[in-house]
Parts: sequence; structure tokens; C-alpha cells
Amino acid sequence: MKNPLSIFISSLSIYGKYVAARLLLLSLAGLWFAGSSTIAMASIPAPKPTANPELLAHQKRLEEPKIVKLTEHVYAGMNYDLANIGVVITDQGILVYDVFGEVDRAEQFLTDLRKISKAPIIGVVYSHAHGDHVGGVRAFIPEHSEQDIPIYAHEKYSRYMREMTIPRGMIRGYMQMGYLLPKNIEGSVGAGAGKAVGSGRFSFLEPTVIVKDKLTIDVGGIAVELFYAPGDLDDGLAAWIPSEGVLMAGDSAYPMMPIIATPRFEHGRRPWEAIDTVDLYRQLPIEHLIGGHIGNVSGQENVYKFLTKFRDAIQFLHDQTIRAANKGMDHDEAAQWVIATLPKDIKDDPNFTAHYQNLEWIIKGLYTKAVGWWNGDVVNLVKITWIEKAQHTIDLAGGRKNMHNAMEAAFNKGQTAWAMELANMLFQTDNDDQQARTALINLMRTVAYQSHTSNQRHYLLSQALILEGHINVAQLPLNKTNPDFLRAVDANTLFRSLGPKISIEKAANLHLTLHILLSDKNNDHSLFIRRGVIEHRNGKPEAIDLTFTTDSETWHLLVGRHLDWATAIKEKQLTVKGEQSKLNSFIDLFE
Repeated sequence: MKNPLSIFISSLSIYGKYVAARLLLLSLAGLWFAGSSTIAMASIPAPKPTANPELLAHQKRLEEPKIVKLTEHVYAGMNYDLANIGVVITDQGILVYDVFGEVDRAEQFLTDLRKISKAPIIGVVYSHAHGDHVGGVRAFIPEHSEQDIPIYAHEKYSRYMREMTIPRGMIRGYMQMGYLLPKNIEGSVGAGAGKAVGSGRFSFLEPTVIVKDKLTIDVGGIAVELFYAPGDLDDGLAAWIPSEGVLMAGDSAYPMMPIIATPRFEHGRRPWEAIDTVDLYRQLPIEHLIGGHIGNVSGQENVYKFLTKFRDAIQFLHDQTIRAANKGMDHDEAAQWVIATLPKDIKDDPNFTAHYQNLEWIIKGLYTKAVGWWNGDVVNLVKITWIEKAQHTIDLAGGRKNMHNAMEAAFNKGQTAWAMELANMLFQTDNDDQQARTALINLMRTVAYQSHTSNQRHYLLSQALILEGHINVAQLPLNKTNPDFLRAVDANTLFRSLGPKISIEKAANLHLTLHILLSDKNNDHSLFIRRGVIEHRNGKPEAIDLTFTTDSETWHLLVGRHLDWATAIKEKQLTVKGEQSKLNSFIDLFE
């Protein structure tokens, strides 16, 4: 069994594409079946565990790990993990482009790669900062080798690292990728964008060579051009090897529907810039395209046609979503309309299947990014809360019994989504309604087992387990930050990231001034806490309530909430000067 810190550090690999989580099902053993309550018999039957045949067939293609030789010096590693790896191999050394999301899977790839070449690793490139592309870095750069092997990344990686210091919507990430589910027909049958996520260790090392626009590096006589290429994130970095005709694109191009918006919502996904990136690719004589997921595209004509269709798909979804909003459609109407008008050559192309995210979610995300959460109906600016609406709907139905009957009638008519919404209204307005609860669980599983996308399946099956009490959300590490990420950010970000972790209920009238001395760096920092708001300044404050002295590594663990303040003081990892009452008030902020 892994220790709690390693489990959580592993778990954070989800938060890029996932903000990252590697929670073993075994690590939840203490939660599994914890708090389970008796479920009443429901009028909606429990479905037999199964999976959409299209999703199963899609995932079957992604099960067998393989290293594919594309040219004399370029290989691609596929189906080892969620993402792909590209490598440039020469007698002098190997350049690795992306490193998977898990160390153990990256190590398996490296073992197989060593059957092809024994040359040393001389560089690593992060295509972007999502966890599934950076988490396996320790397989290629072991401890004490950090100064010998450069890591290349675009300068905007630091912006994304800033997002990673503040956990947001963590449970969504756990659910999306199926980390809380068993890996079988009752749970996750695959990740949609690649091999099913595993449960291995996640690692992250800060980039050592920052690329702004373009940088050419020499790999044993092979020129590799790194250049800015935003796609799934705005820190994208592509690798073009002119002598081999190979482009390593990361998540700016891949053979599936472009994921230019997600329910998780990320600031770095920008359709306009993503189109510009693909248009830049189309100017290159590419013989082989290594995408960030699924597979490769080979043949200059095939690559050009694929890239043209890929950029057209992005632009169509972007432009027509805006047009739908301008026509007065709301998010749901826009999604239905854009899908209905999607060009047939894109809709029917096997390279543009949607087995990862639902296409309607992508469109709704684009709608929100383009014109916001409001759908244009002025009534929605003053509407009642959802729970009030649910109660009024039950009242209109003539009471809860009639609502139950309406739910059953909808299910019997094949209106599963509507039946699930009615069941949700019944349960959310009365958590003691066990029949509604069981019906809701069964309906979630019914929809999940029919879903053609992995993410929808994962969300629904995870929520069903939570409702059954098999997963205790309160015990998941949803408010922790990976220390690897904290090491990669500036001091201002590091200190300000404490803000969202403060209990405002205990901070409403509290004013404290802290002096933090990081002894190993001999750095002074000022931290001002005013009514729960944190301000950081470099240097020592004039008036001091508390002085904390510790080393930077301990501070990372404290800020990341892997070590609590009282324990650090007791173990003398943190020394404090100041009144005990003020220290108690500070510690209480984070309880």
C-alpha cells in the first residue's frame, strides 16, 4: 500500500487534461462501502453491466502497447498510457517528446525502447503541461540527473502551473477519467482518448529550457525545431523534424473530434489560436504526424487532408455556436442545432469520432466561452434556484407520488434522460426518499452503459457509487496541491495559493501579519491576512504578529496541505515566534 502522500501526488496527474489523479481503487479500500445505507426497492430496474459496442471496439484498438518506427530516426510510442510519446533516436542520444502520465507506464515504454537503442536520454520536451503528458518524466530523468538532461517547455507553462496551485473542481477530474471506478464492465472500459488510465505514480519536474517562439536543437546531427503551437492549452510546443518529415503535435492535432472545450472548463483552450496552429502545420511538408492521442497519420496528402478537416471542425463548431447564440438559442438548443448541421464528411470520418467527450458538451463549452453562462433569456437573470424549481415541479405534478409515477412513465416510454431528471428532483428535494435515490442510481447506470463516450460513462457511474455510499467524497484529497507543482511556481503564486484553502467562516474578523523565513533560501516573505484575503509581499514586514521559520520543502508540504501546521510545529519542522492565541487563530483558518 502506498503512503498517503504518494497516493495523492499520484492522484494529481489528472489536472491538465485532467488536473490530474492517480487514485488506486485499492487506495479507496477504506472508503469502499463506507457509509453505505439501505436502498429501497425501486420501480426503475437495475441495468445489467455492459458497454456501448462502439466504445468497446474503439478501446480495443488502444489496448496493445507498441512502438512504431516512422522514419530512420523517429519512433512513436502508443497505447502504453492515455497519451502518445515521440522519440528522435541517434547514436549520440535520444530526445523524448512527451512522457506519458504515469512513471510505471513510462518505464515500461523505456524498457521496450532500450531494445531499439541504448543511447542516453539527452532531452525531454513537454508538448504542454497537462498531466497525461508530463507525469511520467521521472522514468527518463531519475533523481540526481536533473542538471544533466534539459526539459524544454513553452514559457506559458507557468501560467498553467499557477492554475494548478489552486485545486478547483477536483472531484470532476476524478469522475471524468474514471479514477474512482473499477476497471471492468461495471466501471471504466477505457479513457476514450487512449488507453484506460492506471494507478501509477505521477511526477513533475520544472522545465529548464524555456522556449518563447522557436528554438532549434541538435540531436546527434538531426535538427529538431521546437515552436509555439497552442492547442488544448495555450502553452503548446510542437516539434518539427524537417529531415525526417515528422511533426510531433501533442494535443494541437490528433485523430478524434477536437476537444476545444470541456465541462471542467480551462482558460487555456482557445479555438482561434488552435486554428492558427493547425494552419501553420498545413504549410509544412509533413510525411508523418504524431498526435497527442489515439494514433498517427502518415502520407503527405493524408496528413494535409486530415489537418484541413481538423481545423475546419474547430472553426465550424466555434463559428456556428456563436451564430446559434446570436439567433437566440440557449446552450442546449445550440448544441442540438450545431450537431444537426455538422458537415457529413466530418461527422462520418472515423478520425473524428467522439468517444472521449460528448460533442454537445464541447459546443456548450464554446457557447460559454463565447457569450457566457447567460442564454439571452431575460427571465434567466432573475430565475429561482434549481432546488426551488424542482420543488415547484413536484407540486405541479400533484405531489411526490405523482412525480414518481411520471418518472416511471417516462422510463417506460424510453425517455431515460427525462426520467433521470425527475428522479433527481425527487431525491434532491428529499434525501430520505430511498426509492427516488435507487431509481436515480439505476437510471445513471442505464445511461452510462449505453454511452458512446468514456467521460459520460465515468461521470455517471462515479456519481452512482457516491450516491450508494461506496465512495465518501469528504475523504478524498480535493483541497490538496501537488508539491511538484508548487516547486515550479513563483513566490507570489505559492503564497497566494493559500487563499482558497482558508475557512472564511473563521476569518471574517481576523487580521494577521506573518513573517515567513525560508531558511534554505534565506528569503523573507510577508503574508497579510485581512478577513480571509491573503496578500503576499517579498521581504520582512514592519509589524509582525507571527514569524514562521522553515525550509522551502516543508513549506511546499504545508501549503499543499500534505502536512498540517500543528504536526510541523510538534516535529520541529516549523518554528514559530508570537502569541499562542494568534497562532491558534491562524491554524484554525485551515481546519
